[in-house]
Amino acid sequence: MSAVSLALCYGAARIFQHVAQEFRYALFMNICQASVNEMNARMFRALLNQSTAFHLAQRTGSLVAEVERGLKGISGFLTVFLFHLLPTLLEMILVCSIMTYNTSGDLYSALLLSSTVLAALFCYTAFTYKVTEFRKKLRVDINTIDNGVSQKLLEGLTHHESVKLFGTRDFELKNYSAHLQKSYELSCKNSWSFAFLNLGQAFIFSVALTLIHLLCIPHVQSGLMTVGDLVLMNALMLQLSFPLNFLGTIYREITQSAIDMKKLFALLGKCGNPSEDASSTKGEDVENTCKYEFRGGKIEFRDVCFTYPSPIEAQSEKITTTVSMNGTICRSKPADSKPKYREILQNVSFTVPSGQMVAFIGPSGCGKSTILRLIAQLYKPTGGEILLDNQESSALVPESIRSHLGYLTQDPILFHDSVYYNIAYGRKSEEGDPSVPVLEKPPHDEQALVQKSAVEAQLIETVSNLPQGFDTVVGDRGTRISGGERQRIALARIFMKDPEILLADEPTSALDASTEGAIMESLRRKCKRADSSASSPRTLVVVAHRLSSVKDADCIFVMENGRIVEKGTHEELLSRKGSLYDRMWSKQRKGTQH
Repeated sequence: MSAVSLALCYGAARIFQHVAQEFRYALFMNICQASVNEMNARMFRALLNQSTAFHLAQRTGSLVAEVERGLKGISGFLTVFLFHLLPTLLEMILVCSIMTYNTSGDLYSALLLSSTVLAALFCYTAFTYKVTEFRKKLRVDINTIDNGVSQKLLEGLTHHESVKLFGTRDFELKNYSAHLQKSYELSCKNSWSFAFLNLGQAFIFSVALTLIHLLCIPHVQSGLMTVGDLVLMNALMLQLSFPLNFLGTIYREITQSAIDMKKLFALLGKCGNPSEDASSTKGEDVENTCKYEFRGGKIEFRDVCFTYPSPIEAQSEKITTTVSMNGTICRSKPADSKPKYREILQNVSFTVPSGQMVAFIGPSGCGKSTILRLIAQLYKPTGGEILLDNQESSALVPESIRSHLGYLTQDPILFHDSVYYNIAYGRKSEEGDPSVPVLEKPPHDEQALVQKSAVEAQLIETVSNLPQGFDTVVGDRGTRISGGERQRIALARIFMKDPEILLADEPTSALDASTEGAIMESLRRKCKRADSSASSPRTLVVVAHRLSSVKDADCIFVMENGRIVEKGTHEELLSRKGSLYDRMWSKQRKGTQH
C-alpha cells in the first residue's frame, strides 16, 4: 500500500472515530436522559404520596438539593461506567499483553516486566482506593454543608418580609456567610486531597517507568533488545499511563456518584416502592385497599385521641445531622430516645349528620384545626376511631376520601401562576388523559365553571380590578395579592371542585364583615345545593373564631384543652348563662361595639 493510500486511510479513520464518538454520545444521552426523567418522576410521585408528617419533618431546600444531586449522580454513574470504565480496562489488558509479547523471547525478562507492571497497578489502585475513601467522607460533609447553604438561601428568600420587618438582615447574612465559609474550607480541603491523590499516582507511575527502563537497559547493551524496542516499551508504558490516570478519575467519579445517589435511594426506600403503577397508592396508602363509598357525608368520632408528634415521627430519625451557625457539622443521637408527646385531642366523640353544618369554636390551640386534618386523613389518630358514612377511615385509601372532600385551610397556599390556574386547580385531579397537553388552552366549559366559582366566592369585582384579570400572576404562595384575596381565590378553588363534604378552617378570617356575611351565605347555599339539581345537601364542618359567622350552624361544638365541653345551637348555648360560649359571645359583642 502506497504512502498516499496510508495517509488517506489514516484521515478516514480519524473522521470515522469522531463520527462514532458523537453518535455514541447522542445515543447515550437519549437513553440516559430517559432514565433520569423516569427516576425523577418516580421520586416526585413518591414524595407527593408521603404523609403530612413526613413533609413536616423535612427541610425543603435540603430535600430538593439531595434529589438533584442524586439524579446527577445517576447520569454520571451511567456515563462513567458504560463509556469510560469498560474501555479503559480493555485498553489496559491490551497494553499489558503487547508488552509481554514483545519480551516473549526472554521468559525471565517477560516475567520481570510483567511483575513490575502488575505491582505498579496494584500500588496505584491501592493508593487511589485509600485516598478516595478519605475523600468520600469529605464529600459527605460537603454535601451536608451544601444542603445547609441551599436551605438558608431558600429560607431567606421565602421569608424576606420577616427578615425586613425584624431587621435581621445582618444576622441572616452572618449565618449564611458562616455556611459559605465552611463550604469554602471543605472545598479547599477537597482540592488539596485531590492534588495529593494526583501527585501520589504520578509518583507511583514514574517509579514504575524508571524500573522498567532500568530492566531494559542491560538487554539493550547486550543486544537482546534494540533501541527501538526500548522506545516501544516506553511508549507502551506511556500508553498505559492514560488509562491508569483515567481509572483513578473513574473511581473518584463512581464513588462521588454513589454518595450522591445514596441519599436518593434512601429517600425512595423511606417513601416506599414507587415503581408500581400510579393508580396504586403506595406510601401513606400502603396498608389500605378499600375505597371510600360516599353515602351522604356522615362523620363520626369515637373517643379519638391525637398526640403530636406520633410515635413513628418521633422515632423516625435516631441520628440528627445539623450545621451550627458557625458552619460546624454536628451529628448527635438524642440522649433520651423516648418520644415526648404533646396531647392535642383527648377522647373526642361527636357525630355530624349527613348534610348538616356544624362548627367548632374555642380558644387557640384547643384542637379545632386538628379535627379537620384528621377528617382529611392528613394525620392518623393515636387512639379511637373515625367513621365516614359508617366506614372506618383507617381502613380506607386516603385519596378515595379526599376526592369527596373540599378543604379550605387556615392559611391558603397558592401556586406561582395565574388567578385562573389557581381556581381551575380544584378540578385538576379529574384530568387523567396524559395525551392532552398541559399548556393547551382551557376548554370553554372549564372557563364557565371558573367564572361561576369566582362569582360564588365574591371574587369577580376583585378580578376585574387586577391588571390582567384572571391571567394575573399571584406570585409565589400568593404574595402579590392581599390575604383576603388569597382566601377568596382558595374558596373559589373549593367551589370549583364542588365536593360533597366541605371543611373550612377560618374561611373568613381575612375578610371584612360585609364580605364575610356574603361568603358564609355562599357556603350555606352551596351546602344546601340551592344551585344544584342534586337531592341530598352537603356536609359542612367549619372552624371559626368569629362566633357571628357560625351562629346559624345546626350544631356548635365548644372545645377547650382538647375536649368538647359544650354543644348545641347558638340559642341553646347562649341560654346557659356563664358557659364558655356565653362568655366568648359576650366578649366578642363588646369588642364589636367598641
